[in-house]
Amino acid sequence: MMNYELFKKIAGQRILEFMPEEFAEWRVDIHPVNKVNGVQDGFCVAPPVHDSMLALPTLYLEDLYEDFILDEDMDRVLTEAASVFVRYSGRRSPQLAALRLEEHVDSIVFNLVGASLNRHMLDEIPHREFLDMAIIYRVVTSTDECGLNTAIITNDLMKTAGLTEEDLYQHSMQNTGRLFPIRILDQFDDRFMVITNQFGAYGASVMLYEEEMRKLSDRFGGDFYILPSSVHEFFAVAASGSDPVDLSRMLADGNRNITPPREQLSTIIYRYVREHQQVIRYLGYLTE
Repeated sequence: MMNYELFKKIAGQRILEFMPEEFAEWRVDIHPVNKVNGVQDGFCVAPPVHDSMLALPTLYLEDLYEDFILDEDMDRVLTEAASVFVRYSGRRSPQLAALRLEEHVDSIVFNLVGASLNRHMLDEIPHREFLDMAIIYRVVTSTDECGLNTAIITNDLMKTAGLTEEDLYQHSMQNTGRLFPIRILDQFDDRFMVITNQFGAYGASVMLYEEEMRKLSDRFGGDFYILPSSVHEFFAVAASGSDPVDLSRMLADGNRNITPPREQLSTIIYRYVREHQQVIRYLGYLTE
């Protein structure tokens, strides 16, 4: 089977073959992109003359490679990638202009990422610690038929807007639950639920929704454990009658065998304490 490095090289060399003639002089750009839980190879095409106001979609070569290994059909993968580039390239995009963040404070939201997995990224963006995780901030730039578009708020963007991290925190606490309402993805019984948000994106952040967490504890009739299965959702399990050691093993198995590294959030479970309306660490977690 073709390895990833060879796939990346061939994709860069051949992508323009699958695009219309008017793209023949465009250049192929493969560059590292800081993403949650690591760096990925961004893959895009751009016109010969730089225009910062053009919408230029970026695909991720790791994702394309995962698609490729399903049937090892390079032409199919590059045809599909080219169709995305053709469809979305070249539109003049106001959201790519210099964003005046101070005019979009109603669109500032938060999400949770693993702190230890994202140290490099956290050096460049405003954030605050939450247990062994970090709260970071995004601004929602648009919602359309293709989904939700957001941009991570950097230190430079925050300072240019004359805002502080505390400002971002306060605005995001007001906005996130409204823009990303809770969604119970699955409820297997009265003791086990999968919690995310309406978009299924960064839904683990629901554990910061104070009112929704209190309502969940009402449904459970008391405390519940939180298994941070990924950045996109968590499992809520009634504390009464549950063995936290078994739950810790479940989380460890999920991180090891199911959740992709770039989507992992934490290696430990938490407990929502109804009496104090607070999420705390369960310190008896397993390391292996």
